[in-house]
Amino acid sequence: MELNENTGTVRCMKCIHFRYFESAMGHISPSALGICKSDPWDGNRGQWPTLAHPCRAFEEPASQDGGGGG
Repeated sequence: MELNENTGTVRCMKCIHFRYFESAMGHISPSALGICKSDPWDGNRGQWPTLAHPCRAFEEPASQDGGGGG
């Protein structure tokens, strides 16, 4: 899990519920504001991808090692 064991925090950019906003220029910066498609930890849909914070809705993407169905 991408949970920081020392602080109990996560980063949106590692969560399946996080999406970057579409850019007219086609550029997506890792530090650009995005959106939480689940239950935002602070109640705000807009989220910063690298901000470490506690979150109950955090979910990692499924493993890419071929160990699951689909």
